Amino acid sequence: MKEKRASNLLVIQNVSKRFRGRPVVRDLSLEIPPGSIFGFLGPNGAGKTTTMRMVTGILEPTVGRILVAGFDVVEEPLEAKRRTGFIPDSPFLYPKLTGEEYLELIADLYHLSDWKKHAEELLERFVLSERRKDFIESYSFGMRQKLSICGALLPRPSLIVVDEPLIGLDPPAARTVKDIFLEETERGAAIFMSTHLLEIAEALCDTVGILDNGELVAMGRMEELLSSEDERLEEVFLKLLAERREEGTPERERWEALARAAARTIQRPQLRKKSRE
Repeated sequence: MKEKRASNLLVIQNVSKRFRGRPVVRDLSLEIPPGSIFGFLGPNGAGKTTTMRMVTGILEPTVGRILVAGFDVVEEPLEAKRRTGFIPDSPFLYPKLTGEEYLELIADLYHLSDWKKHAEELLERFVLSERRKDFIESYSFGMRQKLSICGALLPRPSLIVVDEPLIGLDPPAARTVKDIFLEETERGAAIFMSTHLLEIAEALCDTVGILDNGELVAMGRMEELLSSEDERLEEVFLKLLAERREEGTPERERWEALARAAARTIQRPQLRKKSRE
């Protein structure tokens, strides 16, 4: 497998996407270095999922360029996809395969030779070992989501793209996902994660970007976005969205009310960023 030297595992350069002439993503640029987690935030319809589908090669940008580990997702799609693991918000699995067969399929697609031990470890961590020989159609939504995560992590990808990582997961599985994400960054992977759970972004992400109406309206390291130790990411997020709405409109008033409510929250979330030392 050929490699390219790349200082950033994901590079999005001036990317726009239009559907039937309507802009969905507008001139988006960002970079994610190895060993970091980038949190992609925004209201519903902001363009987050569309961006992730472009990064994974499901959609092509109308304008601009996307590089994964130095490989262009349009010009070198197979090389880019070999280095990408994708965890969608709704798992796309084959119901007539068993969990074990699904992971074997992933191993074949990625041309993995030494994968069984890693597969066993992942199934064990997500408490799926006892159901590995059962058909996926018998799995609950949460179990399917956990199997989807196992499949994405199996090839040890350079870039992990995650759309709402904790949907459908019980608390122990959610804790496992957060621990694994930090472990993946320790081995040098980069994670591009969208989430509506701002406390998760605040606890895990090194850098956060806020997307609104297809535009990146704010981006920075967590300590740069939070003006004080007592400020919460929720407040920053809601204030930014309120500022972008026209004065006097119901939408502006709604976002401002939410921002005031967030600012009145006395107790800061207990979820803290895990040390990487």
